[in-house]
Amino acid sequence: MAEDRKVAYVRLEGRLFGAQCTHVEMRLEVEIPSNAAAMALIAIRLREVPPATRLSGPVDDASAFRSSIRRFSSRT
Repeated sequence: MAEDRKVAYVRLEGRLFGAQCTHVEMRLEVEIPSNAAAMALIAIRLREVPPATRLSGPVDDASAFRSSIRRFSSRT
């Protein structure tokens, strides 16, 4: 069903070592869930957090989309 399909096109451009130009083109297609494309774009944006903040390891916010690696208590 065409109305249940979301498509996102992403193009990244940049320069590598030695000022060499590079680009990456991606096409993301998801079916059925109405917010799946938006969630995928949020995950792509979260990919920029670790390099910008010099963090390493899993990105908990992105991991929580499927299942969290941390166990949370129901107590506050």
